[in-house]
Amino acid sequence: MLQSPIYLVPYDFSEIAESAFVLALQLAKRNNGTVYLLHIAKTEADERKAHVRMSDMVRNLSEVGKKRVFVKVLRGNLYKSVAIAGEILGANLTVMGTHGMTGMQRLLGSNALKMVAMSSTPYLLLVKEQNLRKVDTIVMPFSFVEDTLFVLDALVEFAKQYESAIHLVGYYDKVEWQNQRSSENQQTARNFLERRGLECEIVNLPRKKSYEQELSDYMFEVNADLIAASYFKNSRVPPPNSFIQVMLDSDNLLPMLTVNGDAFKVKV
Repeated sequence: MLQSPIYLVPYDFSEIAESAFVLALQLAKRNNGTVYLLHIAKTEADERKAHVRMSDMVRNLSEVGKKRVFVKVLRGNLYKSVAIAGEILGANLTVMGTHGMTGMQRLLGSNALKMVAMSSTPYLLLVKEQNLRKVDTIVMPFSFVEDTLFVLDALVEFAKQYESAIHLVGYYDKVEWQNQRSSENQQTARNFLERRGLECEIVNLPRKKSYEQELSDYMFEVNADLIAASYFKNSRVPPPNSFIQVMLDSDNLLPMLTVNGDAFKVKV
């Protein structure tokens, strides 16, 4: 990331939101950046209470933390407000905890992915308390679909920061033209990374099981620290069985770097 990066954290006072804040502050200290905590209130009364709680949080920070953290409480639509805030601030990354899918979300899709789908800012999603003091290994899945490459820009920034090893993970498909497209995307990704001084390891999974399961097994095998994957969709409502959601719900519980493929095109 460039000079003075900005990290946006949607904050609802939950434990997972607190974990996202701690992680964002860790990144900001590492990169001389700034953290913006954003709470979206539903009512005027909620807004007043949130102001008090956020102010208390800042007072309890260290002197170093106080200089890096700003808070904002707004009333409005959660998805639109976070997306607009990211654009206005010029946020380099939105760091957000996700509670997973519950209830109607299993029919309509994850709230976290709806937010990704409305934003042009890269997202770092986490599903448990995690730190990124080291990111030795990043796994990036790709396929014959060009959209799977759109996370490359954000991936490069992380890999350079942490001097990470990058594993590009595809799979063998029964359809020949899909295999050909996958090979082309594979070479495109390799060239993109090498031009930026990054080396990568390319792996094609046999796909004897589901790709998601084999990818999870591979991430465990290489002791991955982060998964980087593009999010893209064909409809306005993210499908609950989307690849990103499947990986977020997997046993690996790794932090995920993702971008909205519809808004975040990469120049390769």
